[in-house]
Amino acid sequence: MLSLIQSWETKMDNFERDFIRRLAARVLSDKTVPYEPRKVIAWFQEHEKLLGRDSPRIDPKMVKEAGANETMMSYLSQDLIAALGQNTTYRCSAPSRLERRLNWLGERLRLRTIERAVLGVFARFYLHEAVHALVHGLAPYSPGTASDEIPLPFLARSVDYDPKKLKLCLNDGAPLLQLGLVEDRGGRDYALSKSVQAFLRQRTEDPERLVACLVGPKRCSSLTLEDFAHMQEDCGMAIRILREAIVRRRRGVNILFVGSPGTGKTEFAHLAAEAAGAVAQFVGERDKDGDPEPTRGSRIAALALMDALGGRTGGIVSVVDEADDIFCGVDTGEGSYRRGSKVFMNRLVECISTPTIWITNNPERIGEPIIRRMAFVLNFPKAGTAIRARIVARAAARHRVTLTPAEIQGLARAEVVPSILDSALRTAKRIGGGAATVHVVTEAAQRAISGPRAPAFAAPMAFDPTLSEADQNLATLADAVANSPTRAMSFCFSGPPGTGKSAYARHLAERLGLDVLEKRSSDLLSMYVGGSEKAIAAAFEEAADTGAFLILDEADSLLRDRGFATRSWEITQVNEMLTWMERHPQPFACTTNAIDAFDPATLRRFLFKVRFLPMTSAQIAAAFRQAFGVAPPHWLLRIENLTPGDFAVVIRKASVMGLSDPTRAADWLKQESDAKPGARRPIGFAA
Repeated sequence: MLSLIQSWETKMDNFERDFIRRLAARVLSDKTVPYEPRKVIAWFQEHEKLLGRDSPRIDPKMVKEAGANETMMSYLSQDLIAALGQNTTYRCSAPSRLERRLNWLGERLRLRTIERAVLGVFARFYLHEAVHALVHGLAPYSPGTASDEIPLPFLARSVDYDPKKLKLCLNDGAPLLQLGLVEDRGGRDYALSKSVQAFLRQRTEDPERLVACLVGPKRCSSLTLEDFAHMQEDCGMAIRILREAIVRRRRGVNILFVGSPGTGKTEFAHLAAEAAGAVAQFVGERDKDGDPEPTRGSRIAALALMDALGGRTGGIVSVVDEADDIFCGVDTGEGSYRRGSKVFMNRLVECISTPTIWITNNPERIGEPIIRRMAFVLNFPKAGTAIRARIVARAAARHRVTLTPAEIQGLARAEVVPSILDSALRTAKRIGGGAATVHVVTEAAQRAISGPRAPAFAAPMAFDPTLSEADQNLATLADAVANSPTRAMSFCFSGPPGTGKSAYARHLAERLGLDVLEKRSSDLLSMYVGGSEKAIAAAFEEAADTGAFLILDEADSLLRDRGFATRSWEITQVNEMLTWMERHPQPFACTTNAIDAFDPATLRRFLFKVRFLPMTSAQIAAAFRQAFGVAPPHWLLRIENLTPGDFAVVIRKASVMGLSDPTRAADWLKQESDAKPGARRPIGFAA
């Protein structure tokens, strides 16, 4: 701080010099403060050059003659103070650069005259050593006052205002403290906030740079509005609300962004503000003292400061990320541990001057009263494959990672959010990796977030509906579904394992051009009461939001006959499933090996009920020829329980063993058949 003070004083102009002289005259003429004469004289001697030619001159001989005579020293110091106060030759200089910045800040924040005067004293105390010495070198106010603090009595004398009025402008609800410009250190000591200190160090008078210094720099989005095409209608609504609020200068306009991490909430805040003709300004991301971890109080102060700045000029949208940090506990018992109140937070939202976007991953922590005060709640679902592919391609180009179209599609099909993909591409660029590196990084991140998942294997045979047997023509059904004008379709696929139930559901999704959202019963069942119901609802909501084809594997665990229920949650779980099945707007399929365990009310909720069966002899012959290039032995065609899943197992086994002998493959298929429960084993020799 000393080097900064010295650099300022070597370039001090007449306005600042006169300000210090007037300030010193007011403070030192205070008869109620017992200044030490020797310290007063030393202060004049040390700052004689700073005070200027027309300031009181000090005769070194008189000081030497006074010596240890305290009475003479007192008379000498009083003469100096009186001469400084009676000097009428102060120049009417043009405001200094510092004064112009302080005037700009006072106008933007609509500060009163007394508040501007206090801020001016704090500014000179921080920047000019002469003022700092007046406080801590001469004034015997408080021995416990820190070097960056000014005691209230000094402020009262320096601004020449009624102490009662001064105290009112320094209470918690007054602008200087509410906006985070000045801090109350306790014991009637006050200090300038770090954000204002950084503001004072600026040499620029550019408004945009000054605003950035106070509330943080602007940031740019790496996405475009096209990346949010899957939620186009709701995004358009948010933009229209912001645009109207900016044009009409409406107060109390708030929008809540809700979604899981990485779904693009922060990125869209930039885009929405820009589309509305404004600038998104993120606030409260650093503590007012410059620390990277802000407190709740400093975040509220930063928001109030941004609101005051933006409310005067317009064209600004305030953005509060991780908003639950501010609201959490206000509407619950946790609020008793926080400073502030429910009423205060409600009024903050209702009376805010600038349109404000609040971002959260946990809307339940915001509280219902606050959500009711939102003009709009924008929910962010996970992006579909096409959207993710576009994001991956753009991110790869930005990070200069070369990816083929097939690699881009492969990364887009991964069930990871765009922010993780972007981070993985950045890592791949740094270590010289490619698509394989990106896959490793994304899988590691996903395991840390969601826990271990079963690895996905590429199917050894592409799904062919003509190779799966069912009680309906699967190819005809797929054509009808693909050409249907409605998407509200439900399917129940039952049958033995390996008959192609899940594969056919994915085939239907492909025919419809939809992404697949596949959930197993283990993904949805919870050990906590009500947890399974929430997971079921979340799965259907995610599918509806993203327009995905929902596949529920092992659905018999979710739809068991309520007549055999022994606990209440077994009933409420089925009720939740039935409710969503009736009103879900997108196609979904349930697969099961045990349809007999289904609740009787379940089956009528399915539009299509398809029972999958073991392969026919014609299908066995076609599949064998497709997999091994030759006709199968005749005895293989007489096996009655082979499925496409058996062929998939044998093809993988042959690949691992490095074998291409069709006869050996047929033997393995026979072994798969014999291993099934209830398999009939022929007596005698096979031809």
